[in-house]
Order: sequence, then structure tokens, then C-alpha cells
Amino acid sequence: MNFAKSRKKLPTWGPFQKDLTDQEWLEWRRGGIGGSDAAVALGVHPYKCALDLYLDKFRNKAKKVENNATRWGHALEPLVVDMVKQRFPNAIRVVQDLPLMIDPDFPQLRATMDAGAFGDKGAGIIEAKTALSMHGGLMFKDGIPKHYRAQCLHYLLVTRLDFCVLGALTEGYREEFFWIFPDLEELEALQKAELELWARMEAGDVFWMLDNSEKTAKALDLLYDTKPDAPEPLDARGNEVADRALELYFESKAREKFEGEKKTEAENVLKALIGDGEELIANGAIVKWSRTARGRRFTVKVV
Repeated sequence: MNFAKSRKKLPTWGPFQKDLTDQEWLEWRRGGIGGSDAAVALGVHPYKCALDLYLDKFRNKAKKVENNATRWGHALEPLVVDMVKQRFPNAIRVVQDLPLMIDPDFPQLRATMDAGAFGDKGAGIIEAKTALSMHGGLMFKDGIPKHYRAQCLHYLLVTRLDFCVLGALTEGYREEFFWIFPDLEELEALQKAELELWARMEAGDVFWMLDNSEKTAKALDLLYDTKPDAPEPLDARGNEVADRALELYFESKAREKFEGEKKTEAENVLKALIGDGEELIANGAIVKWSRTARGRRFTVKVV
């Protein structure tokens, strides 16, 4: 069945979130890719990388993010939903209590919406955001941020609904509103990216998930944080991946001012090769990722 025809299928209804315990809710989320994960699949998430998602979904090592911003964002969510309703009285009549939804063709694609809506533009979704810090509103200066747009598109992909309206309350009590409507080409590209990401995570393909970001470097620290008994050095002499990573590392280190990202990418590959160990012996170098009281320390020694 082609993508356009598949859009005629209705989503599968899951349970209502209010009927789940916190632990049950977390387990349901880990069973698939949700709206806040869509930006990771597209490579536009400002705070998370693919390896972060893998740690959460398959290794139960999610980074816990709980701060004033997240607490206030959750508390103000109903007020932002009401703000959207007041701004568009003819287009928005709110349905607050929605079930969790699952894509009818791909159960690993899931959606949890802040609120539903219906009106003269059909049936849709309301997504509520707050950005109350001094610089929070700057992310909206060029329109809807890419990671928020990805989230809204994911909801449209899974639910088959007609629109998603994102309402945001930013610093200075400014109100921002963005309407997102389904675009088949855009939704199909998102679906493809999400399904590939899920398949790679399911297979544990760590090397596919590596990139040159500091986010990935931090995720590697969390992934390989278990110290084995008497770790033996990994002999990677003749390993093409190790050889290429070291070549890139030394090349970029020589031009570090200009190619710092390539150096980080090479470090991430070498760290993934070492994994839970601490040392790797390669052609022409000894690479150490030692454990210290302050975390793990990465060094490369030419031999």
C-alpha cells in the first residue's frame, strides 16, 4: 500500500494516560518513537541525539531532566491550551482528554497529545509550549523551531488528523501561534527517518548512531559506564574502523581550530570501540578512555 492510501487508515487507540501509573506510562513511551523523539530522527533536536534515544528506549539509561523549566512547563500546559482556544474561538473547541495513539501500520510510532481540537478547520491537535527564560523567546524569531515542527508533524503522521496548532507562551507574556497542516511528502520523509532510527536502535547499531556532537560524546559516557573486572586492552591492530578513526583524529587535531567537530567524531568512534573497557591498541597508537573520580578521560598516545 502506498503512503497516500495508508493515510486513510485510522490510528489504533491505546489507553488513557490518566489510567496508567507513572511506571506504566514510561514503559509505554519506551515501546516506540513519540512526538518529542521525531526531531532526533530528523537530526534537528537541540538537546538530544540518536544515542540518547537508544539509551532511553533500549538500555533504560535515560538522562533525567527535571528542572524549573520542565516543572513550570507542565504546570502551565492547560493555560496555554486555553490561550489557543481563546485566540481561535471559531476554529478551536478543545477536547482535553485524549487516548494515547499508535500508528495502524507501524506500532513503534506513537503519539501523546496535550489536547485535541475540532472546529471549522476539521479535527486536530493542540501542542502547548512555554519558553519563559530571558532568551527563550528567541527560538521563535524565525518562526516555529524545527524540533517543534517535527513534533507536530509526527502527531499528524500517527493520528491522521487535519491540523496541529502549536501555542507558545514566551518571555514577556508574548503569545506565539503556528498552524501545521499535513504535507504527504514531508510526512513520508519523517516516517522513513523514524523507522530507520527505530530499526537501528533495535539492532543495537551504535556506530550508525555516532556523529560529531558533544551530545553524543556525553551519551557514550553514559552508555559505557559499567567498569568490568580487570579490563583487558582491546587489540584493534588491523581494524579498518580504528585505523580510519585514528587517521581522522590526528588529522583534525593538527588543525583543531578549524576541524574540532571531526576530532570529536573520531573520538566518539574510538570510545564506542573501547566500550566498557578502558584501552585500545591500534596501529601506531594506544588509546585510553580511563575512569577517574571526575568521569572518563580520553587520551591517545603515539607508539
